[in-house]
Amino acid sequence: MTKPFMHLRLKKKWIPGLAVAFVLLIVAYVGWRGLRSLVIGAPVRSVMHTVESPNRRFVAYAVAVAQGGATVGYSYEVIVLPLREPLLLDRNHPWIWHSYRMPPTTISWRGDSEIHVRVERANFDRYRELLRTRRQGDFRVLTDPL
Repeated sequence: MTKPFMHLRLKKKWIPGLAVAFVLLIVAYVGWRGLRSLVIGAPVRSVMHTVESPNRRFVAYAVAVAQGGATVGYSYEVIVLPLREPLLLDRNHPWIWHSYRMPPTTISWRGDSEIHVRVERANFDRYRELLRTRRQGDFRVLTDPL
């Protein structure tokens, strides 16, 4: 009596070849992901400021985002996350403050739900129309030109 799937039995000499093929598939996938991010111009983020809320429940991050284009330059975001939730720089988190060409000088909390973002007055006067804010929960954000 023959065993089921006997015809699918691997020969010992095939095992190294299959292992090499598996490793090559993984390397090709990782390389494709990296190449895709270079070609598409995935944003590169870096944290500029981090401030914990007075009630120690949230953290506000000021993040610089390099868009990867010659004409776009940097944009800046303020992101508020619960204290225990990590900021993942390769992911788009919802922002409450966003601007182009106007980096936040400092960020600070006023109470548990109000955030002040300070920017240089010259940048504020010049790029005010590129500033965006949006509500996230009970948080309120104000821009203070220096």
